[in-house]
Amino acid sequence: MACSDTRASDRSRTHRDTPALPFCHLVLKVRKPRDSAYPVTLETLGEHLRARRLDLKLHQREVAALLSVNEASVWTWENNRTKPELRFIPRITEFLGYSPFTLSHSIGERLRNCRLRMGLSQKELAKMLEVNESSIRNWESGRTHPTGRYLKLLGLFCGGGNPSASFMLSFWCNT
Repeated sequence: MACSDTRASDRSRTHRDTPALPFCHLVLKVRKPRDSAYPVTLETLGEHLRARRLDLKLHQREVAALLSVNEASVWTWENNRTKPELRFIPRITEFLGYSPFTLSHSIGERLRNCRLRMGLSQKELAKMLEVNESSIRNWESGRTHPTGRYLKLLGLFCGGGNPSASFMLSFWCNT
């Protein structure tokens, strides 16, 4: 039985190729959800490394080539199975584009972060400064603080050659 209502039959012919709700011009735009492998928080060096790699849309193999290590090393760092050796820290910091070490107000932690950024062990830094390794250990733990000549040397070391008093005060005493 054919439809006898002319209005209904006209509507079916005129709107045949029109999508539903032609008056609604709403466009939904949402960001693509992050990869489930993306770290929730950036607390460890491995989490920083994974986040940067995913941001750059790189594979672990490509990051390994950039850092001159094997792919397994990148995997173990990202999964917090191992920590990178000191000699790789400068390359990792360069890859990240920032220092992943937390800023601290204590002299010891600032010294430790600076030493790690440079990829040096306590023994290597002690040799450079011509002090006992135990002095570096004591400074970093906060048991003692560098003074005089050593404060100036550490300011040069961590300040990239800028021994100004204002820099040393801002580096060591920044609140």
